[in-house]
Amino acid sequence: MKERMKHHRSALMVLCMVLAAGLLLSGCSISFNAGGGGDSDEPDPAKYGEETFAGTTWIASDGSELVFGEDGILSWYREEGVHDGDVFEGPYVVHRGQAAYDFVVNDLADYGVTEEELDRILSSGDPDRELDDLVVYTLDHQKVIMDGESYDFDDPVVPYYGFLNDDATEMEIANMRTAGQYYFTKK
Repeated sequence: MKERMKHHRSALMVLCMVLAAGLLLSGCSISFNAGGGGDSDEPDPAKYGEETFAGTTWIASDGSELVFGEDGILSWYREEGVHDGDVFEGPYVVHRGQAAYDFVVNDLADYGVTEEELDRILSSGDPDRELDDLVVYTLDHQKVIMDGESYDFDDPVVPYYGFLNDDATEMEIANMRTAGQYYFTKK
């Protein structure tokens, strides 16, 4: 599987480059403002993901830890097992398969991933690039702590998308704003 994931990095890299170019051309940006956290509203339980993610923990190739809480809160810690340090945290929404496809094409069109691009990837014949493997999640950053400082995002909801392997134990994801790529293994 690791060989297949490496093989697919080039396809995801091309897609990320298209995303980055689209962001640059559209003038999108992200900025941090020192200050407190965001709203403390409870997440809508009807929206917080599918059974594939709720209650799971994923470890990134960089050693960070992604925890999809059953309570609808996603916590992305800089270091695995260190939960009192740097974190990006807030409500999340997960879409998988056709719902993910529709969400990217209809709701995230401003990020530059087109229906044609998704169709090309999905029709490549790659067993790890099938519609059921497609996943999109959004994180509403209500708590951001980096190097001991609290920050706010001007636009706190950030979408990520990519693919799961067939047994949903590995995930390759791209930040749709920055085109940063992440490789996760389910813990």
